[in-house]
Parts: sequence; structure tokens; C-alpha cells
Amino acid sequence: MITNKSVERPTLSHPTQLGKVIATGGEGVIRECLSHPGCVAKIYHPLEEEDLSQIESKIGAMLKMTQLAQHSRLAWPQKKLYQNRKFAGFLMRKIDGMTLVPLSAEVSKRTYLPDWTTAHIARVVHDIASLCAKLESHDVFLTDVSLTNFLTNPRDGSTSIIDVDSLQIREGSRVFGSSVFTPDYAAPEILRQPERLGCIGSEQARFTIALLFFQLYTNGSPFQVLEYGNLEPAQQITAGRHFLGGRGVATGTTTPEIFRRYCGLPRRIKWMFKRAFIEGHQSPSNRPSFNEWVEAAKRHYQELRG
Repeated sequence: MITNKSVERPTLSHPTQLGKVIATGGEGVIRECLSHPGCVAKIYHPLEEEDLSQIESKIGAMLKMTQLAQHSRLAWPQKKLYQNRKFAGFLMRKIDGMTLVPLSAEVSKRTYLPDWTTAHIARVVHDIASLCAKLESHDVFLTDVSLTNFLTNPRDGSTSIIDVDSLQIREGSRVFGSSVFTPDYAAPEILRQPERLGCIGSEQARFTIALLFFQLYTNGSPFQVLEYGNLEPAQQITAGRHFLGGRGVATGTTTPEIFRRYCGLPRRIKWMFKRAFIEGHQSPSNRPSFNEWVEAAKRHYQELRG
């Protein structure tokens, strides 16, 4: 049985005491929180006053979303942090696990997750889709997707979303977007008009997440067509060149293994991908909803577990 539980929000009444740096990224560093073991702190690198004010406003809006702050699978902000009376970062829920990077290739999966089967992948897909559906119910969307934005439990595949301050959120008429995206995971309309990134909708997020799910299931992209091998995947996404529904071994892919894994998927999962990348390429409303992905992945998981 697949379940997603929420837990109570950490108690943050006493002063914050930070420990060592445990991770470093482009925006800032992640540090231990000695005073609140259930949390870690994100401290931003030095920023312009205007940029810092924008981030502080966004974090303030996120703190008001108490249902999401209580969710155990979201590294949601719990408290603002200040240094010398200036906004410096925030505390967020501590989530353990490993990134999805080992799932990017079969050889790395065998090395780091040797006991994993397709059932584990179905669990990851289910959990991410479930979290995206929860976020959508609050008008929150993933705009930038990468394998490092998620943490999974290596034992059972239960998966969480981290780096939540990069999500697009809405507070009243104001939208806090993100100017960062990974082209290989972007919807064609975003690639054609990058200025739309600051205020995407469900349809663009659903295309992006379907590309991630395809990678998890096949270790590849549907937009890797040999005939146009000189083009980057993002260029092929824009042009709508894909191999779905192709005939013959390795038709249209950079490797026979991607095509073989795609062909081995259940009919309903392949149908979801065709809706996302064929019908949904020109008609975004045809892209499967997050809840449809939840149900499809749940059925796949249950079939694989017998």
C-alpha cells in the first residue's frame, strides 16, 4: 500500500543555534540546526537588497501555507532567520534520503541501488505526482525540475521534494515565480517564450513532470531522435520530434535500451506519455493531470508487487 502522511509542525519556540555546513548550492548553504534537530537551515549567499527583499516576501507567503508546512514530504519553510537584523534565510523541515541522481542511468542504479526494481520506480513516480497534486491544490507549481530536487528513501522509494523556495507560489494577486529552469525538462511553450516562466500554469508543470517520469522509467528522453541527433533535447522538444509509437528496435532513440524500456511499460503508462508528449505537445490541456499519474503509478506499483 502506498501512503503519504503529514506530521505536526516542529516546535520553534526557543532560540536558533546553527551548526556546520552540510551542503552548498548556487543560492546558499544548508547548515545543521543544533537547537531544532528536526530542521536544517538555508542561509543565502550575499544578495542585492532588492533580491533579498523579494525572497523574504516569498518565504513569508510560504509560511502562511500551514497545510504545506506540516507535510512531512516537503522541506517547507518553518521560520525566517535573521543576521544583524537582516533577513538571511530560513529553517525548513529536515528530510533524509538520497537524490534521484542514481536513477539517471542503469549502471548507477545497479551501483547505488542494487536491490531496486521497477516497483520502486513506480513508487517514486506515485509519490512525486501525489506531492505535485497537493501543491497544485494550493496553486503552487514546480518550475525547475532536476534529479537533485528530490530525496528518496533507498529502502522503499518513498520520495520527498526539497529546494521548495524555487517553487512558484501565489499570494492573492501576486505571483512569486522563478527565473531558473532546466531546458531538457521544459514545456515547448516555455522554450519558445522563456518570459512565461515567471507565471506558469498547471499545464506547463504537467509537461515538465512527465519528462521526469519518462526519465525515471526509461533512463532517457522521448525527445532523443537519431535522425536529428545534432539537436539538443530542448530543441527537439520545441520541434515536437519524438519516437513514441515508433516501430522497430531503437526507432528514433539514442540507445536501444531506452526504446526497449519504453516498450516494456504497461499500456496505460505508455498512453499517459503519448498524451503528454504527442497530444499534449500542441494541446496542453490534454496532458495528464497529477492525479491521473497518481492512479496510474499506484496501479503499476500494485501489479508489480503482486
